[in-house]
Amino acid sequence: MPGTDSRQDIRELLVLAACFLVILCGALFLVRDFKREADEKALLAAAEAAREEAEKEEAIKNLAVNTEGISSGPYTQALRDFVEREMEKTSLSKEQDLTLTEEYAYVRAHWDRYPEGLAQHAWNNPDLLHFLYTYGTQYDFGEKLNLLSVADGEVQYTEEEMAQQVPYFYQWDERWAFTPYGSSVIGITGCGPTCLSMVMVALTGDTSYSPRTIAKYAEENGYYEYGDGTRWSLMQAYAFANGLSCKQFDVTKDNIRSELEKGHYLICSVGPGYFTSGGHFIVITDMLGDTLSVHDPNSRKNSERRWRYEDIRNQIWGGFTFSTEDLFAEDGAA
Repeated sequence: MPGTDSRQDIRELLVLAACFLVILCGALFLVRDFKREADEKALLAAAEAAREEAEKEEAIKNLAVNTEGISSGPYTQALRDFVEREMEKTSLSKEQDLTLTEEYAYVRAHWDRYPEGLAQHAWNNPDLLHFLYTYGTQYDFGEKLNLLSVADGEVQYTEEEMAQQVPYFYQWDERWAFTPYGSSVIGITGCGPTCLSMVMVALTGDTSYSPRTIAKYAEENGYYEYGDGTRWSLMQAYAFANGLSCKQFDVTKDNIRSELEKGHYLICSVGPGYFTSGGHFIVITDMLGDTLSVHDPNSRKNSERRWRYEDIRNQIWGGFTFSTEDLFAEDGAA
């Protein structure tokens, strides 16, 4: 009957409307829940950000420049200047690296536990800060170094390092820094083996000539002098033992230019001045005008700038030139 069909249609419409209302209400509740959850997450994120900012501010406050309790000496002012510069960067950028503050605070708090003269190096060379922190925390200020040995071992090099004509190797690099060498570790006493590694890899392309491998050779063959460091004689001995030629030369501006123009690589021993407070080795890789490019195994900053020969010539004690050719052939012919 027509009336019955109409009532049936109305009932179905009412059921559909009710279902729609239920779905709509459910959707509204879900949207409300999602919004509430999003608001809660936003509030939590804001609270976390505020907490982190407070921690940063507290870290900065705790890192106030204070040298009380630190042995006085010629590096104290350098320490103060370094920390002040870092804090100035922090206040300007509002980006505080907590790792820096924690590592600095640790090294400062344990100043007297480091070997004499070791901690002071970091104040002139901030690159060493992480090295010192690791030396203290992981190697118990050298007490655990006896668990290591000066041994050959595969060292992985980056593509960037191997793409350079002469790779930059730093003695405090953790790939070899904590290998014992002489009276300490390569990170402290290994400038000679590290320089020699740069030159050997540059001339041969053989990455087995790592600072660790060369340090082992120097130790086993008496080329480390306790109290003085790596002997100059290591340079020629290691080159000859591995099929290269090395010759000591008079380090004048003209001689440096001449050796570099021949495609040779140079290692120089330097004394107190821009590169060291004692004795040190550096690599000279090129000369442009009267300026030199230097690979300093202990300083990224020194390695990234150019040096006027006249500014450093009085600090150079001696030099060695390296080649794949016999450097003594000309002397023999004469």
